[in-house]
Amino acid sequence: MTLRVTPWGKDDFKATSEEAESKDWAYWQNRLNRASLVMLAEEGIIDKNIVPRIAAAQKHAEDLQNLPGAPRLTDIMPLEKMLIESCGEEATLIHTGRSRQDMFTTLNEARLRLAVLDFYEALNKLRTRLLSIARENIETYIPAYTNGVQAMPITLAFYLWGFLESFQRDSDRIIESYKRINQSALGVAVLACSSWPLNRERLAELLGFEKPITNGLDAAQISLFDIPLEAASDAANVAIRIG
Repeated sequence: MTLRVTPWGKDDFKATSEEAESKDWAYWQNRLNRASLVMLAEEGIIDKNIVPRIAAAQKHAEDLQNLPGAPRLTDIMPLEKMLIESCGEEATLIHTGRSRQDMFTTLNEARLRLAVLDFYEALNKLRTRLLSIARENIETYIPAYTNGVQAMPITLAFYLWGFLESFQRDSDRIIESYKRINQSALGVAVLACSSWPLNRERLAELLGFEKPITNGLDAAQISLFDIPLEAASDAANVAIRIG
């Protein structure tokens, strides 16, 4: 999965799985709205009498999106318009303490997280298959080459085991990088956080992240560059050796 240059718009990449395809921008925009509403209600930032109306408006908006032939949303503004049409301007309170910037980063993190898990699963399937072939060819001898010249003979199992060990390093890299990917940016607004007493740990929990990225500038403006590049590097590392 590649990440777009502009914050919003139609996907122009192939999803890594059916689940990844279904959990598109529209899916995560709705999930972010749900998480925000729950947290704002729990913290008493939104009046408890208003919360049910906004929740009903959100549910109605999702029902409209799920109608046959309905276009998938690629921007937060049409969703916000649906909420306003359903319960009035008070629906915009769901946006308290956040901006398009921290939402955009969190959307990317959530989608990248699933793409990395799909990649990890595919790598493990390859490793399992190579291990199976190696076990069947412990005494299958083949020539080894160095600088294009035949060297001493080795077994096919020995040859494959070399790649299996290198793929183990890739596995370790993915596990390590996943810790950085699985962090939420939501709740820092455009970059400098908010005077509202937002519970960012709760937002992260509701969206399945391990924890929030602490610094607001890093969360909304910096992490969306280096974290995806790290994930891309992991994939490129495997691809080069397979090629």
